[in-house]
Amino acid sequence: LAELLDIDRSHMSAIELATVGVSLDVIFKICEVLCIKAKDLFDFRD
Repeated sequence: LAELLDIDRSHMSAIELATVGVSLDVIFKICEVLCIKAKDLFDFRD
């Protein structure tokens, strides 16, 4: 995923571990790569 997002693997790991914040640019790249809408990424309803 880090490669597809064009970010360093260590930065991706830090995002996954919640030790760093994530920028909106990266959030939108994640959504693009996963073919989802940003609102779906943050929908925590069961």
